Amino acid sequence: MTSHDGSRAANRLGVLIALAAAAAVAPVAAQASCNEQCLDALADTYLQALVAHAPSQLPTTPDIRFTENTIPL
Repeated sequence: MTSHDGSRAANRLGVLIALAAAAAVAPVAAQASCNEQCLDALADTYLQALVAHAPSQLPTTPDIRFTENTIPL
């Protein structure tokens, strides 16, 4: 594994952790379970919306809250 692969894996893990936390309020999480494929699809959707600067493309509820370092954004 190269250092680039390691940082890419770490970034993906970070996104998956953030999405898993956010999934608690997302409609996707309302399913009976969200397995690895479900989380991968959610991560892909998140990254596509991030690149497109289109938060409306995220599968969230209207009352979702986003914070960074305890600061609501």
